[in-house]
Amino acid sequence: MIRAILWKEWHEHRSRFLSYWLILNVPILIVVLTIASGKGARGPFAELSNATVLKYLPLSLLESFLLDTVFLVAAGYLAVAIFNREM
Repeated sequence: MIRAILWKEWHEHRSRFLSYWLILNVPILIVVLTIASGKGARGPFAELSNATVLKYLPLSLLESFLLDTVFLVAAGYLAVAIFNREM
């Protein structure tokens, strides 16, 4: 029963689901590729002392929390947009 409902919803809204997937994942891929291609990502392992890690750790944690918050809000908005017409 559930599989039939999911299959029906997929066929009715597949272009919407795929576009929402792209909207949510393309910015993540751009951020990941930008960070990975930066000079800081290619640092030698010898420089990973406690002082270096503590210098950059708070910034990286803050960035990840901000990105998570933005994408969670975007995912919530898209979920409401998708299922708004179902009521």
